[in-house]
Amino acid sequence: MIPKISRGSHPIGLFRYLIGQGSRNEHTDPHLVAGSPDVVWQFGGRQLESRDATPLGRFVDEPRRLSGATVTVVARDDDGNVTGRHDAHIWHCPLSLHSDETALPDETWWQISQRFMEKMGFDGDATEDRCRWAAVRHGPSTGGNDHVHLVVGLVCENGEVADVHNDRLRVQSACRALEQEFGLRAVEGRTRRAGERAYAKGELESDLRRGLPVGGPGQWQPANGSRQTLERIVRATAAASETEDEFVRRLRAEGVLVRARFAKDSREDVTGYSVALRPGRGEKPAWYPGGQLSRELTLPRLRAGWKPTDRPVLAWQPAAHRADVSGRVPRQPISTDIAQRCVIELTQLREQLRQVPSDDLGSWVRVATETAAVFAAWSLRTERRAGPLAAASRSLARSAQIRTPPPPRVRVPVSATRTVTRALLSGGSLGLSNRALLTQLADLSQALHDTHQAALEAERASDLFATLREQLPVAAGAVSAAQPGGQPAAASSNFLARSADRGHER
Repeated sequence: MIPKISRGSHPIGLFRYLIGQGSRNEHTDPHLVAGSPDVVWQFGGRQLESRDATPLGRFVDEPRRLSGATVTVVARDDDGNVTGRHDAHIWHCPLSLHSDETALPDETWWQISQRFMEKMGFDGDATEDRCRWAAVRHGPSTGGNDHVHLVVGLVCENGEVADVHNDRLRVQSACRALEQEFGLRAVEGRTRRAGERAYAKGELESDLRRGLPVGGPGQWQPANGSRQTLERIVRATAAASETEDEFVRRLRAEGVLVRARFAKDSREDVTGYSVALRPGRGEKPAWYPGGQLSRELTLPRLRAGWKPTDRPVLAWQPAAHRADVSGRVPRQPISTDIAQRCVIELTQLREQLRQVPSDDLGSWVRVATETAAVFAAWSLRTERRAGPLAAASRSLARSAQIRTPPPPRVRVPVSATRTVTRALLSGGSLGLSNRALLTQLADLSQALHDTHQAALEAERASDLFATLREQLPVAAGAVSAAQPGGQPAAASSNFLARSADRGHER
């Protein structure tokens, strides 16, 4: 369950928004599912109308108006500098389920809202210690998330201000407890300090305006959007590169716009980077920092896998100022010898991983990163739109999205995956070895799945199992169909499906 806290001073305007059509006409059937007894008695049991916004806002805010209490927060400018304080007596927090979860009935949302308010201390034992609040539900979000909006007046009935110290940490703790209590999908950021970056409001609409095939409201396909496309490109080119300079050249060879981020008051110390797809005529590029693509794609994390460079800043100079202006990485067919070498090296890597303990998180994060890169490179060269290879890459990458992974206890060689990633970016195919390559990648994915199971990370293991069972057989069918005289697609699919089932049963 995902919370998102905001503070404000205009409860009537907030209720007008919640009851209205929404910014993208996504609000349907707005109604109360919980709240203070008086507000439920007056407004519960029916669909809310626009004329209800004013009395709702006044009711929630009444203790503040009567007591004259003030509630403020620090105001900052765009650079983060403190500019003063502003009123913030209304506490607003949507609680959202994952888009894959089934919508809950109103009765369950009533229970969740009540328990959440108790855990946050807004609904005290004594009437005079309670805050006035309301929980509004109005259908799924544009991303398909079932959710409820909690609106709380921060001045209690007795005129005292509610305690909101460390409310963001307390909210996460409350949500974790409610996930366990109601059997909801856990957020990885709380369970294993991992997880993907959420989409900003309007991000997919922006891709849609650019003509990218991202679906539409309620049926979004973010895998075809700017961010996930750039993630696959950065992931593949970073894994194929030995140096920072090669990484930048490979990005530009893929048609990606690149710019460096420098330390404060410096034009030599490169601390980060941003990338963007080339915009259409008259459009501005949409820039994404590496860390926004995925946690393990920040520049410091990437540098840990490259050979050191004396002056990294030279790699980031605009292409027009470099000697190798084109920055092109040649593409050529892969020879049979190289293709066979790729499969053999992956086989040897799988054998080496049998010596890595399941609790060696640093080593398995590295394995997940490298395996995801191979799938990303293969997807870039063979899938016109994001398909099973892209889905496999993203699922595996989630195993690497740890905020601060520990150092590996066992050295995991990257030469095998680097060789394969380079080959796929260069030729797009290993020819007759494609099927063998997919089998070895399935084995690496299986090893990661088993590791998550051993570490009691059930949700991560379940996600990888779904990838093995659903995505890889589809990819196997496509690979076989594309090879003259190749093994029938069904046989490959059945083999990989059985492999996944064995891992799931262990």
